Amino acid sequence: MKAPVFEGVATALITPLNENGIDYNAFAQLIDWQINEGVNALVVCGTTGESSTLTDKEHKNAIEFAVNEVGGRIPVIAGNLFPETAIQHTVFQRDHQLVISL
Repeated sequence: MKAPVFEGVATALITPLNENGIDYNAFAQLIDWQINEGVNALVVCGTTGESSTLTDKEHKNAIEFAVNEVGGRIPVIAGNLFPETAIQHTVFQRDHQLVISL
């Protein structure tokens, strides 16, 4: 049997926004706070992460930022909630490579 990605608690993060788009300072603070409090994995751009309202570029940037901020301390799970199957497949392939390569 394949080992689980993580054991314990995963937090589905919000994506903090400001008038310019994603508030990366607030996002970094949220990520670090979650890790410092003992969470075992993070879900980025899931159902609570404003995935349906982010542009494709913002979605990619949020995941890339989170993976870099986490720095391998815990797993990052990239959400994929696009309404079209073809888009979901394309985004999944891209995000899978992002999470693995960073």
